Amino acid sequence: MPTTIVNARVDADDKRAADQVLASSHRTWSQAIQALAATMARTQRYPEALAQTDEAEQRERQRRFDILLSTSGISKSPELATDQRIAQILFDETTVRHG
Repeated sequence: MPTTIVNARVDADDKRAADQVLASSHRTWSQAIQALAATMARTQRYPEALAQTDEAEQRERQRRFDILLSTSGISKSPELATDQRIAQILFDETTVRHG
């Protein structure tokens, strides 16, 4: 069966923690990614456990964003993207308002 290479960006802290899990499970990153791909191919969907984690992370990101907005005095609500984007939006807005 032909194979292909997959490149991905992963948070450095998450990768270090995952490296430990994989090592203790005697698995490699390739095996983990292959298992994920095989599961999605077989079920034709994103694994439910991962989807729930993604939703929880999105809710937490939105909660932090709402707190930042409420304490910063920024009235507009830009599209939520990433924590880094949120921080940049707040910095830009604060700089414009306060110099």
